[in-house]
Amino acid sequence: MKKWLALLLAILMAATLAACTKTGNNDTPVDNTPDDHPAPVEENSYQVVDEAVYTAKAGVQLYKELDNKTGMVTIEKAATELHRIRISTKLQASVVEYKAEEYYVSSGNLTTADLYGKKYTAVNNKTMYATADLKVRTCADITLSEVVGVLKKNDEVTVIAQGNGWSKIAYSKDSVSGEYFVSTQYLSEEQEIDYSKVDFSRYFNELSKLDDKKVLAEQLNLRVAPVVAPTTLAPGLSLKKGDVASIVAYGKGDYATWAIVLYPDVVKEGETQTYSRYYVKLCATDCSEVYITIPTVALSNQIAKLGFTAKSESLFVTTDKLNLRFAPSLSGQYAGEVKKGDTVQVVASGSVTEPDPDNATENVTVKWAMVKTASGTYVYASMKYLSGSMEEATGALTLEQLLKKYPVLGLVEEREITAKGKVVCYYNLDKTVSGVELKAGDKVTLVAMSDYDPLDKAVWYVFRMENGSFFCAGKELFN
Repeated sequence: MKKWLALLLAILMAATLAACTKTGNNDTPVDNTPDDHPAPVEENSYQVVDEAVYTAKAGVQLYKELDNKTGMVTIEKAATELHRIRISTKLQASVVEYKAEEYYVSSGNLTTADLYGKKYTAVNNKTMYATADLKVRTCADITLSEVVGVLKKNDEVTVIAQGNGWSKIAYSKDSVSGEYFVSTQYLSEEQEIDYSKVDFSRYFNELSKLDDKKVLAEQLNLRVAPVVAPTTLAPGLSLKKGDVASIVAYGKGDYATWAIVLYPDVVKEGETQTYSRYYVKLCATDCSEVYITIPTVALSNQIAKLGFTAKSESLFVTTDKLNLRFAPSLSGQYAGEVKKGDTVQVVASGSVTEPDPDNATENVTVKWAMVKTASGTYVYASMKYLSGSMEEATGALTLEQLLKKYPVLGLVEEREITAKGKVVCYYNLDKTVSGVELKAGDKVTLVAMSDYDPLDKAVWYVFRMENGSFFCAGKELFN
């Protein structure tokens, strides 16, 4: 009996042990039956995009299927535009539209660079000039573009838009016509003057005999025109300190006094010595440094040579910007500019008739003012844009007129005031904008101020500028 009980107990323990092997760590039974839904496979998802892309090389291949070459298309040209609609960063692949069909392509063969200037800033067909021989390209990339032409130095070009160091231009030559690209670095708004074609003789007084002067500078460059520019240098020619300069004429040039000197040409032995004429600058712009002793050239002689009438008056500029020129000519070299309301010192005026720059078959007569600059040189400005009345020139009022027109204003003891930051200056208390602005730190002289103006909720200052004109602005804008 005991043996039967022991056997029965052994069977029960074996059954219990077998049951335990069918439970997990959390006492949940393990399901060993086959699964009808396999574990999901991770999908290579694509992000939806909408952008223009371009082939980054020639021979880029497009595929209808990602994993085989079915329906493969090869794009022969670099910089061909495609429309990307999806992209996978994991697969480094893109889906693009090409000729109304979708294709897969390696993202590494595409670029998002703005090759055709779609995002450039428009510049309204601005006229610019090439500063060097400049290649015209099919797109804004040196390696991806084709060269369709070359702009020669000083060629005029119409610029449509600019961005990223490139200019989109209108270009037409031979069989090529359309919008193309050039490097903005080699464009300028100012055309370089061919000084060899400019007649400077009228600005120089020829001497009856040579005037030999010793050179005071360590080195004095010889130039083909009285203008300091790289293109005017006479290559390899200069005078050294102590050399004797044989001067044949004195005159005015680029912001300074100049002389014409004779310089011996290179000749073969036995040949007659010949000489060429070159220009040398006699002093620095402000004459703080003298290169050759400067003679006194009578202003009256200069005025008489031009056929002008001498005068002495201060006139005001009536236009926003008035160009100054080194010669009384519409094609005269640019010598700077003055702004509306500025005062110029006129020493002479006269009329000059010359071919119309816009119509070479007709002449145009312009009345010019000979203006003395702060450095003592003489330049020319059109009399059409000068007036003896500040009010007529700019709409500005004199101090007396301001006090009479605005009773709220009263004189104060004059003192210097300093702009805290940008200050828009007005001609009057009606806020007529002058176009004149002060910047932080600029100093002016306070001459009058108003009571508190409840309409503007401010106290007005009236101040005088260095050129003698008066402007108005709020008190809170000054220290």
